[in-house]
Amino acid sequence: MGYYDDEKVSRTVLAYVAIGLIVAAFCLILTNFGTYKRWGETAETESATEIITTEAIITPLSENRQAVTEIALEEPETDSEAITVHTLSIETETEAEPETETEAEEYIEFVVTAYCPCEKCCGKWANNRPTDDSGDPIVYTASGERAVQGVTIAADTSILPFGTKVSINENVYTVHDRGGAIKGNRIDIYFETHEEAGSFGRQILPVEIIEIGGQTK
Repeated sequence: MGYYDDEKVSRTVLAYVAIGLIVAAFCLILTNFGTYKRWGETAETESATEIITTEAIITPLSENRQAVTEIALEEPETDSEAITVHTLSIETETEAEPETETEAEEYIEFVVTAYCPCEKCCGKWANNRPTDDSGDPIVYTASGERAVQGVTIAADTSILPFGTKVSINENVYTVHDRGGAIKGNRIDIYFETHEEAGSFGRQILPVEIIEIGGQTK
């Protein structure tokens, strides 16, 4: 009876030990499973973090590449457009030149007669004239210039000094001569013959003074 009881106790102890080992093993398994699960969650979190980080890096890079691509695709403004704008600006700022007012032509009325180198017209000054190679007389005026038809006139040199240029009937004459009867607003036009001088007669004509005494008016 005593031996039996001891053996029963031993079996009971072994049973408890076995149960304890089983429980310990089960707890160890649970512990390892929790660790593995936490490791799995951590790994997933790190993986998700890496994915998010990668996407965060890739997204701006993609946007930057897209922005660079869009910039590269934009066509630069051509110089011709700038030139066109500059030309328009110049055209806008250009001012028209003011029109110059032409001076009104001033005419003075003169009594205009005619003379020739004959004694009737020139008196004593017609005598003893020098002659040219053809025997024609050379008529020198009071200014020392040679008289030329269509150019020479006599005038009152106190009003129109020698060298003065005037326009009569659209012809320009120069004051080369003077005379005792030529006073005030009177001009004597030189002709080669008395007939031409007589034909001209006596006229009242508008006279434009172009230069006075060789100086521009």
